[in-house]
Amino acid sequence: MSTPLFPPPPTHLLPFSWRSDLVVDFENVDPDSPDPENPTPLDYEDGVTGYLDLRTNPVQRFPAVITGAHAVVRIESEIADTIGDNKQWVFLLSYPGTPTTEVAVANGTTKRYDGKPVT
Repeated sequence: MSTPLFPPPPTHLLPFSWRSDLVVDFENVDPDSPDPENPTPLDYEDGVTGYLDLRTNPVQRFPAVITGAHAVVRIESEIADTIGDNKQWVFLLSYPGTPTTEVAVANGTTKRYDGKPVT
């Protein structure tokens, strides 16, 4: 069995509920913090941008507002209500340069917690 060359991004369910905005704070933390239960926040690098991409047709991109160690993504309820179960998502950081470098920080699938049928 092969092992990954480097650690892959963690996978999570992204929870949606009817009439609720989805607000996610992707806090940047020091992976070498002495207390893994209480990791030390690290400011994002200057010039980095963040996006949450949803694999719908077409793909939807939601920019993060980065302040210090926080990259906050907001999806308003009017849009969130249209997203069904099992859609792939990824949180990307884009580092400046030519070309830019995109890094998947976390990913997974969507999950509705309101009984809305899969679309």
